[in-house]
Amino acid sequence: VRIDEGIPRGICWSGVIVSDDGYVLSRGPFGSGKLVKVHLSDGRTVSAKTLGWSMEWVISVSKIVDEGVWPYVEIGSTKEARVGQPCVVIGYAPRGDTKYDRAPSVGYGAIEHLDASNWLTTTCVVSAFQYPPIFSMDGKLLGIAVHRIDSAEVVTAADVFTENWMTWRRVR
Repeated sequence: VRIDEGIPRGICWSGVIVSDDGYVLSRGPFGSGKLVKVHLSDGRTVSAKTLGWSMEWVISVSKIVDEGVWPYVEIGSTKEARVGQPCVVIGYAPRGDTKYDRAPSVGYGAIEHLDASNWLTTTCVVSAFQYPPIFSMDGKLLGIAVHRIDSAEVVTAADVFTENWMTWRRVR
């Protein structure tokens, strides 16, 4: 999904819906209690409330406030991932017209380095995106890109989300 603060021609973030009740993960920073717009690839725009973000992991959690059951991506794990494993990045440009730029772009690469289920780096080309989610080849979320070091994207691993999921869901 593409997330923006509702400011015309403002910066947009890439994110991903991770539950059918509308929890959204993205790279922070979003403060708590702010309303943002979430643009789905099918053209719908819905509202979400930011619940907070982790300074350590640079991940923001939001919750869609509109009624509905939402399409979502299953959160995967990097515990059994390996260096060289292919991965896909799907995201949006940091700026764009949400009326005409609805479709996300896709990049391909491989896991370059793994660090104890907390961080990984990937060779996925994401410079055209605003900190996008990274997916395994079976479509599960591996993590969210949060920093760039040289030619590698530093990604907060999906295991960080699952280990903290119940805490994040309690924050409403």
